[in-house]
Amino acid sequence: MNKPYSDSKGPELPERSGTEQKILDAARAEFVAKGLAGARMQSVADSAGVNKALLYYYFRSKMNLYEAVLQDTMARLWSCLREAVQAYPQTGDIRELIHTIVSLYIRTMQANPDFPHLFLREVADGSRFLPEVVKGIATYFADVPRAILLALERESAQGHVRRIDPLHFIVNVMGMCAASFIVKPMVTQLQGLIPDMAPFDENDYFGTRIRAITEMACDGICIGRKSK
Repeated sequence: MNKPYSDSKGPELPERSGTEQKILDAARAEFVAKGLAGARMQSVADSAGVNKALLYYYFRSKMNLYEAVLQDTMARLWSCLREAVQAYPQTGDIRELIHTIVSLYIRTMQANPDFPHLFLREVADGSRFLPEVVKGIATYFADVPRAILLALERESAQGHVRRIDPLHFIVNVMGMCAASFIVKPMVTQLQGLIPDMAPFDENDYFGTRIRAITEMACDGICIGRKSK
């Protein structure tokens, strides 16, 4: 039986109470709609169905709440990625691992449209809070990029993939996934500019993106291995 690629985890994230999670979900919608500057704690409290004082009890300030929302959103995404990495066998095909990671990333974002909107707002506002949030999340999920790195090293040693910078490989894959949401409103218009392009299937857009990203990522590093 194949052993999972990585059994080691970092420290666990602190558990949230049901009330805290309701506040975070309500706050996410408020921050997406109005940004940090325009968001109102009273609106968050009303949406969560709690007293405004409870927001300050749990999070102390609007900025703390905003950071907690970023952390919670990123943790939920990375938890899905960790499940894929933990289940990946040491002898598994790296193409399957990359396909699973890309699929989980995109499907999680697709199922939670507030997620990409929140990150896009944060980047548009100068990414003031994101570096510290990412630093904190890395403490809990360091096993995810570590497992990808080990998989790349193993496949490279076996002559299956080229030697590449793992950091840039991960950044490139994440960038292609994120771009799928950024450019989606423009896809139909872009299609009209490209002769003989296959008709755009709105219902299978994200499925097509998952396949395209996996193929581009793998065909760029794999040696003598064709896409399935």
